[in-house]
Amino acid sequence: MVPAKLQDLSQRMGHLLAKSGGAPLLDHLVDVCWQANQFLTCHRPAWPNADGSDLHRILAYASLFHDFGKVHPGFQAALVKDGPRFGNRHEILSLAFLGWLDVPDEEFGWIAAAIATHHRNWSELRDRFVDADSEHTDLGRLCRAVADADAALLHELAGHARLIFDELGWPQFTAYRLRPFAPPKYGEAILGVIERMKRLVLAPLEPPRARRPGVKLERDWGLVVAAVHARGWLLSSDHLASFGRRPVSAILQSRAEVDGLFQDFVWKSHQTEIGSHSGSALLIAPTGSGKTEAALLWAAQQAESGAHGRLAILLPYQASLNAMQKRLVERLAPESAKHVESWGKTVGLLHGRALRHLYEVFLKQDHAPPAAAEQAKDQNQLARLFAAPVAVSTVYSVIRLLFATRGPERLLVAFSGARIVVDEIHAYDPEVTALTLAALGFLKEQLGARILFMSATVPEHLEAVLARTLQIERRPVKPPWGELPRHKLELLGCDSQSDEAMARILAAAERGSVLVVVNQVRRAIQLRDRLSRTVEVRLLHSRFHLKDRSGIEATLQPRRGVVLVATQTVEVSLDLDFDTCFSELAPIEAVAQRFGRCNRRAGQPGPASVFVFTTFPSGSRRYLPYGEEHLKEVLRALERFCRGDVRELGDSQVYELLNESYPAELKTKLEERVAAHTARLRKAFLDDWKPFGLESSDERKRLEEQWENLFDGKEVLPEGLVEEARAQGGFLGLARFLVPISQAQFMQFRDEIVWREELGCFAIKRPYGENGLDLHTRVS
Repeated sequence: MVPAKLQDLSQRMGHLLAKSGGAPLLDHLVDVCWQANQFLTCHRPAWPNADGSDLHRILAYASLFHDFGKVHPGFQAALVKDGPRFGNRHEILSLAFLGWLDVPDEEFGWIAAAIATHHRNWSELRDRFVDADSEHTDLGRLCRAVADADAALLHELAGHARLIFDELGWPQFTAYRLRPFAPPKYGEAILGVIERMKRLVLAPLEPPRARRPGVKLERDWGLVVAAVHARGWLLSSDHLASFGRRPVSAILQSRAEVDGLFQDFVWKSHQTEIGSHSGSALLIAPTGSGKTEAALLWAAQQAESGAHGRLAILLPYQASLNAMQKRLVERLAPESAKHVESWGKTVGLLHGRALRHLYEVFLKQDHAPPAAAEQAKDQNQLARLFAAPVAVSTVYSVIRLLFATRGPERLLVAFSGARIVVDEIHAYDPEVTALTLAALGFLKEQLGARILFMSATVPEHLEAVLARTLQIERRPVKPPWGELPRHKLELLGCDSQSDEAMARILAAAERGSVLVVVNQVRRAIQLRDRLSRTVEVRLLHSRFHLKDRSGIEATLQPRRGVVLVATQTVEVSLDLDFDTCFSELAPIEAVAQRFGRCNRRAGQPGPASVFVFTTFPSGSRRYLPYGEEHLKEVLRALERFCRGDVRELGDSQVYELLNESYPAELKTKLEERVAAHTARLRKAFLDDWKPFGLESSDERKRLEEQWENLFDGKEVLPEGLVEEARAQGGFLGLARFLVPISQAQFMQFRDEIVWREELGCFAIKRPYGENGLDLHTRVS
């Protein structure tokens, strides 16, 4: 979108390109400048420096000048098909042209640092550009080839800066004085800019070091936040504009806007209370009480009181994320609900398998596989570029802030001033919970984010950790528990594989639909095989590939005489309503989720029957995936509650059981890990972290390894499905046949797992059939 008054200049600059494929340099510079204004206008980040500097002017000039160095003929030659590799850094050459501008010190360093590091960290660049006298050095080669006529075109462009800013909608600020044209003395100019940049920005950003032991010096965090904004918004603008510039819009900016979206809605007291609260909070409310709607109301209140960042909703399970995107689009942009290709404009979906889910969605919309793959990739890329006003993601998107090694400022500004809703914080293991709280604390304290935790089941010890580490309190103070119990609980003194269990399950199936949830895949398969001799049984667990699992879930329909045998996957992935539920012992949160698939909408005339098996089949690993001591404490709490009888179970009773069921050791473990990770974050960010990529490559490598270690899982392709998967004609099609297994299982079967280079995945020599991937039988 080059301004009409610059069409003549555009034609004269037509030979200068920004990217292979013919994208003109002038167009790209204007696009990035436009995109930067879109971000700043929408999110209104707070600039911490009170020295008269202006973030808008800094970003306007940084985005306009950031790729001036692409004028180098070596770079231009590299854009031609099969052209020679440039092998140098155009962004360093861009610094030379800043000498044309009369920029005050308080802004010059930020502009220079943002431009210099908009592709690479400064630690990768600082030792490369020191000698301009030799044509054999990187700096020397940058200095010897730019045509004066091309430099003159860039100078003419710089002279139109104020016109461009006005045309693109930037706020009014005084343009920098442009010095008369003279071709830069490139080596001298670049070295001068680098030295000035170091003095003004990079040196002050280095963490202060005490001259004697025991003395702790506080760093100027205003400088660090300024660096985050200066680099982060330029990175975001450059990435998004390069993909295809997009309008950046805000959403849920007022209570009136939410009321307009929910004209058919009667607000409940807990929703209006959290919706009138300014600041971070904890909302405890039962399933089905409208927590999501309450969160949207809360988000609007935060915008009214000064938090203008994007809305991020973080959920623990991919199936929940996928459903949430659809649900939010239907409410926030109903005109797009039937056009899946438009969903990402309003609600970006961001998780590890989002690309595959989107591919499935487009296939179901009758897109041909190549078109489905292209649409899915576009939607996935837009979500990763934070183009939508709402992001639906996992807590790993904020944990990533602790481990990002290249351009972390782009991630930081994505959550600057954000309204972050964290659902089911209790669902994670202590390590992930601790890292999440540490990262959220950083965003809240340093970048103005506001956080709403919400769940039906938050144990008191976790609530105490939230209050202590993040100064977050419950709103409303008393949770809105339902008045009528939905379930009546009976404990069964047998295990899920016993004859007594079979008899109970079959009797329940004669009366209605039945859900049976066990904790291990092997036990689920064994139970299904026994039951199927007498009754119709469906099976659902994690070791089905995506294609089969989608088919199973699409055809599940609770009805009398049918039993669904499932593992933990049923806790979150299905919106089904069974008449009766049987469950193995599990943490109270998990048991409550399983029971939530029974009498889900309180449609039965009275509480539905739910049962818990109090023992496990014999075996050394029978308690897995849960801790033995935790489950023993759960059993003691359930036995105290039931006292040998059938007891009605309501929301408030579940909450009481939850707090009784945690061993002291688990409570202490969480508190210790949160404290340790908070201290680690303070060390890594508040004390040591250096913006603009000042860390060494060794530090980056260490952080990447730590990030990879957070994930316990691999994916394998059953050997018998190789040919069917290969016939899909692309990795997204092939990925429909991958089956997740744990890291421990991967190591256990490593002698039967091989890397298939032509497929880009691991293949396992184990059978796959109607029971999914069978890890207990060898391929004959």
